[in-house]
Amino acid sequence: MNVYLDTSGLNYFYDNYSKELIGHMKSNGVKLYISSSTIYEILLNSNKDRRQKLINWIRVNCENKLFKSTSEILIDFYNHNCPEKNRLLFWNDPFTKIDVAELLPTTQDDNKRPISIDLVELKDFSISNEELSKKIKSIIIDRTRVDYENKESDFFYLNAQNIAKKLNLPWEEKHIQYCITASFLTFFVFCVGIEKDKSKIRRFWEILNIEDAYERLEFLIDKKPMFFKRGPIAEMTYMIQAELSMKNSKSGGLLNDCFHLVYAYFSDYFITNDKHFEEFRKTIKLEAFSRITIPNELEQITNNFND
Repeated sequence: MNVYLDTSGLNYFYDNYSKELIGHMKSNGVKLYISSSTIYEILLNSNKDRRQKLINWIRVNCENKLFKSTSEILIDFYNHNCPEKNRLLFWNDPFTKIDVAELLPTTQDDNKRPISIDLVELKDFSISNEELSKKIKSIIIDRTRVDYENKESDFFYLNAQNIAKKLNLPWEEKHIQYCITASFLTFFVFCVGIEKDKSKIRRFWEILNIEDAYERLEFLIDKKPMFFKRGPIAEMTYMIQAELSMKNSKSGGLLNDCFHLVYAYFSDYFITNDKHFEEFRKTIKLEAFSRITIPNELEQITNNFND
């Protein structure tokens, strides 16, 4: 059983699950996985003592390798022609090759080794993503207004129209917002690259010999329109739309949520203690969201290991 822990889920396990229960779960085939996004968020915890305890907990209880980054997953999805079902593709090669993988030891005996990463640089990266996350709501909502004035010149609006044409979607309200969101998201996540490690995205576009981020988006729309209809971009797009429709939407962590969400489809259980993920599961009828599990539902896992 493959279980992904987002940062809130990992904190819940640390606070509520005994060493004995975790060991019993693992002995019965449960594997706990995290990603570089989890590591980064833990390292930004201002409580130094708790931060180190969480890192040590990861080294003892989680699998030794980190899941692939969002960038690596998207590159694989593109290279395999945007398959409708890609769980097997992921599990054929699930682990990251970015440098952050070196942060975890190769054996779980070495649980005292410090993690060497520039925390100032990491904090700047986090602030930058938070600021962009906060802008997403106004960017998308402005462009979906009937009276939006820049329809003839706005890059994201025009490319959203091209996405709709390629996918044979009528240009009506629900598709307009979807295509604008997918256009904006793909531009920043896959064409510009906004994950901390940008090396894989840079190398991908170097091989295709496309330097300009705007040309990259246009290339994707022309050559791989299904990139926008299914898979990780579709899942993240639906999640953003659901988030924006919520009352009192707090969008500062929206991109971080996207970077975690990509693992839901590939996991048997996606464990989170963020309550808005429960709302996503209720409103979004995609397979990935059905795997979201919140703490008060964990009995369906743990009851099997309490005998």
